[in-house]
Amino acid sequence: MLLVDVGNSRVKWAECRDGRLAPQRAAEHALWLPEDWRRELLATPGLRRVVAASVAGGAPLAALAAAARAAGCEFERVTTSAAAAGVRNGYPDPRLLGVDRWLAAIAAHHLAGRACCVFDVGTAATIDTVRADGQHLGGFILPGPALMVNSLLSGTRD
Repeated sequence: MLLVDVGNSRVKWAECRDGRLAPQRAAEHALWLPEDWRRELLATPGLRRVVAASVAGGAPLAALAAAARAAGCEFERVTTSAAAAGVRNGYPDPRLLGVDRWLAAIAAHHLAGRACCVFDVGTAATIDTVRADGQHLGGFILPGPALMVNSLLSGTRD
């Protein structure tokens, strides 16, 4: 199985075999076509399933799905839900929490085994908290460092 996280600017992926993750790989995907997705992510012989989470919108995910199917793989998209794996989403409308933040909150809760706070810094900077009982308390999303610098440079005088 191949686990894939399609972000706004980068894609991260790792194979999972017998419950163990191979080293993670990453690349910028902005100009990729379906052939690029297939060549970069799906070259492993015997790969049967691709499980993907995406905040990048439709085109990259559609290209990955097409590449997976062309390679003979089952394709599954993970989405945000009201509850999963012992964690309850703190948003009244669970769909408003990005799937990347949702999966990170679930993973952090299981890794920490107690109340935890998740920080992630990429295109966006996010902070989410989860109580020890698995209740997601919500969080924040802010521009990441590059977006903040660009905003300051374009919005202020020399």
